[in-house]
Amino acid sequence: AAGFASGVKGGYFILLDLFQETLDMRIDQWRKEDLIRRKEDKKFRSLIRRVITHNSRSCQKRRFALAQRIECASRIASAIKYLHDNNIMYRDLKPTNIGIDHTGNTKIFDFGIAKELHAHERLENGLYKMTGRAGSLRYMAPEVAQKKRYNLSADIYSFSILLWEICSLDTPFKKMGSCEHDAKVVHGTHRPRIDSSWSSSLRFLMKNGWSANIQDRPNIQVCYDILQSEMMA
Repeated sequence: AAGFASGVKGGYFILLDLFQETLDMRIDQWRKEDLIRRKEDKKFRSLIRRVITHNSRSCQKRRFALAQRIECASRIASAIKYLHDNNIMYRDLKPTNIGIDHTGNTKIFDFGIAKELHAHERLENGLYKMTGRAGSLRYMAPEVAQKKRYNLSADIYSFSILLWEICSLDTPFKKMGSCEHDAKVVHGTHRPRIDSSWSSSLRFLMKNGWSANIQDRPNIQVCYDILQSEMMA
């Protein structure tokens, strides 16, 4: 901004949209709404004559609420897809770095540690030598946390953890300290529990997306396509 304001040739500025809220705030709101729905379910279940009718209505409400959250995840995938299509790795995907404006548009911000990947820097195995431990540990791919070489698939790991959070309305690894997380997640196989009621496509996306084996992870186009299909189901 300073370069542009000073009138220096070649100066630049950053235009920031006005966000109504960030994704972590929206998730908190979804949690409150979900809690209200659960309390209503419990209340109506006590009225035996309404159980069957209400259960059907309750399931419809839950499915609709999940569909809304999946739509949000799809928009995030679209943003990541744009970056990956332009060989840009975001490296810090988390709820506090995602903004939502008054129209419901979802946008990623804070590109402080984003990295443009150049073909001449790519190694024979398709990986890049980049800074380790970049990003937030809760959403960080194991190979990044271990300071190994990595590529765009590390963003897929982060997206999969975030997708689980959006669907479950729970915080991933919330009871883990950094040492336990390092032992069980970074160097182990512990991952969030996937709800069996979710579709097979969602379960596939999460399970493969956060795999320790980067070859198992789908690219962002596949992630986006799956979420789009979920919205139309």
